[in-house]
Amino acid sequence: MPNRCLASPRTLRILALADGLDPDLRAAGGKLRPARSGNLESGLSGRGKRKSTEFVTWGQVGGWFERYARKIDNLPILNVDPEMLDYGVFVADSLRQSETAMKGIGAKSGMRKTQLPNYYSTRSWAVPVPVSRWRAGVVYGWSAQENLAARGQAEAQIRTQERIRGNANAHFIMQGVEQASPRFGAG
Repeated sequence: MPNRCLASPRTLRILALADGLDPDLRAAGGKLRPARSGNLESGLSGRGKRKSTEFVTWGQVGGWFERYARKIDNLPILNVDPEMLDYGVFVADSLRQSETAMKGIGAKSGMRKTQLPNYYSTRSWAVPVPVSRWRAGVVYGWSAQENLAARGQAEAQIRTQERIRGNANAHFIMQGVEQASPRFGAG
């Protein structure tokens, strides 16, 4: 499955600046051209260490957000429009908030899983037993066994809820970046 980019041209422009790509669209003939080796597609690949993007953890996505926030922070600020500087600070802060949302998924679901009650299946029985010739007795008993299937279902539900919550938070934050300033959009 090919990588899909969900960012707007404005956000791609900021990330291109951070990644060392030429931001001057006119000089590049209407296209972003690399100023040095590297591209935005390799953002999740972990600096060339990871060859497959089939499985990416939430922490890796959070690391991508953090890395680009740091790159935006390290951009030169001399002779840059103050409004563009403010927008860059806003984007970097938003990326860090998204990082926190994505990296917090595992910790939050782990914390919630520790608060789960124990799940047990109980069974009781009664067996009639003769006590004497004129009276009968009954022996009662019960047993309890941990219900691992029910616990597994509850843990899976918590993991799903936290993934949705963290993903929605990061998506909401990035939507704010998308809508922040149409002035910097490329299209």
